[in-house]
Amino acid sequence: MKFITKTSFTADYDKMRQDLIDYLNSVGGWNENQTIDGKYYSGNQLGIKHRVGAKYPILDSTGSLYDKTNQVFTGKESEFTEYVDVVPEYTKQIITQLETHEDLKFGRIRYMRLKSKTGLSVHHDMEYRYHFVFDTNPYAFFGEATEGEVTAKCYHIPNDSTFYKVDVTRPHFVYNGGWEDRIHLVLNVASW
Repeated sequence: MKFITKTSFTADYDKMRQDLIDYLNSVGGWNENQTIDGKYYSGNQLGIKHRVGAKYPILDSTGSLYDKTNQVFTGKESEFTEYVDVVPEYTKQIITQLETHEDLKFGRIRYMRLKSKTGLSVHHDMEYRYHFVFDTNPYAFFGEATEGEVTAKCYHIPNDSTFYKVDVTRPHFVYNGGWEDRIHLVLNVASW
């Protein structure tokens, strides 16, 4: 499988964008980075799905499910079954249709913002992910870490109303070298 695969599944960008705006208005916009009950939450992620009984539904699907300090997983993708109550209907409808189209189920789903001139270091994740691009710029990249003389291949996912499957189980990094924030809808496959 390629690192990034363009699917044949598209959504109405204007409706998805309005849903994002409505969601942000409902939850008061992007959070600030914060620690609540001893857990760190990034201000650049807002959850769409959460686990049953989550104390903070909007934050439940943010961050990592792996606790590096205690070296244990704090949950499974398959546990994220509930929608945050303010998720607009069109977005939920598109997610359900994409699950049918790709013959899979999603776990954590979140809006993710990568601020200008920031990135994430090389890492790998436990499951494939699907991305829908809201905001981007020509200098927002996914980097696939490789071995040999060329140690990375960089890719740009365009804003074209299409969902992209990304094999983030491979070592990779992200970097936004542009002046604008990069905002994606990111859907984790519930393979575990």
